[in-house]
Amino acid sequence: MAAVVSRMSDGSAASNDESTGSLSRGIDLRNNRRPAVLGFLGGLIATCTLTVFRLPVSRSLPPTANFWAEYVAGGDLSEYSEEAMLLHLLYGALGGSLFAVLFSKFDELSPVPTELNGVLFGALTSIPFSLFGTNVVLSRILGMEMDDNEVMIFHVGHIVWGLSIGAWVGSRMNQNE
Repeated sequence: MAAVVSRMSDGSAASNDESTGSLSRGIDLRNNRRPAVLGFLGGLIATCTLTVFRLPVSRSLPPTANFWAEYVAGGDLSEYSEEAMLLHLLYGALGGSLFAVLFSKFDELSPVPTELNGVLFGALTSIPFSLFGTNVVLSRILGMEMDDNEVMIFHVGHIVWGLSIGAWVGSRMNQNE
């Protein structure tokens, strides 16, 4: 006995189990067409990818530790490793949601395959995002002074994030399985 799965217009799936005759409706996250949800999940994955790249190279907490110490709790940065990581994940996930919503509009206008669009859009949007991060957030808001090597690692890390979110969203947007 086989189950027949149909895609609904809202991105959810409906399955008709021939053995029981029942119809169930659920969300298939692998093929979810809701950009904000898809981007949130992809943002979490991309932030983990960025962090796995960045931590062994820079050997420091993400700048969210500086934010937490300066604007939330005070004290030494090293006291806030868990808060810094959670805030970094949340920030990356919300950025992923924004990315996916913007990407869905961009992708509708492009004749290029969605997967390639995702990677290109991710790489291209990560560069101005990273420049804004170093020149406004880190320098002006947090008052951080980074040496050239730290700045380079920051930018490369965010390009890794952009490629990761672009590949994630591009490979899952508008799947017709």
